[in-house]
Amino acid sequence: MLECVPEMGAGWCPPGMLGIGIGGTAEKAMLLAKKSLMEPIDIGELIARGPKTQLEELRLDIYRRVNALGIGAQGLGGLTTVLDVKILDYPTHAASLPVAVIPIARRPATFTSRSTVRVRRSWSRRTSTLPRCSGRRMPPHAGFRSTV
Repeated sequence: MLECVPEMGAGWCPPGMLGIGIGGTAEKAMLLAKKSLMEPIDIGELIARGPKTQLEELRLDIYRRVNALGIGAQGLGGLTTVLDVKILDYPTHAASLPVAVIPIARRPATFTSRSTVRVRRSWSRRTSTLPRCSGRRMPPHAGFRSTV
């Protein structure tokens, strides 16, 4: 993890969240990482009460180590690189332990308009064009990393 985040640099527009999926197949690990990002940001509460499980200990360890890298907002340096780290795991054979990491700088938002219609905007929505960041086109895989 500590090798992946510096390689991404400012390409994922930190500060953001890291979604990590561990176990299953490579596809299942990626789905777990994506699903983990839908949970609320609660790292402050976790720090206040202390970890109760091994996954919570791992979350805090990754959170502290990634922020200690000093990448900061937009990669310009600073104290906050990640706002939260979310981890979901799934049973798998130890010989093929897949791990997927998805960094995200923007979270899905739910809001109610004046006409009381609930609209959900999601970061996973596909578009016909490649996303733009700082005026240049980014490849469709930018910011996504999966290792098996």
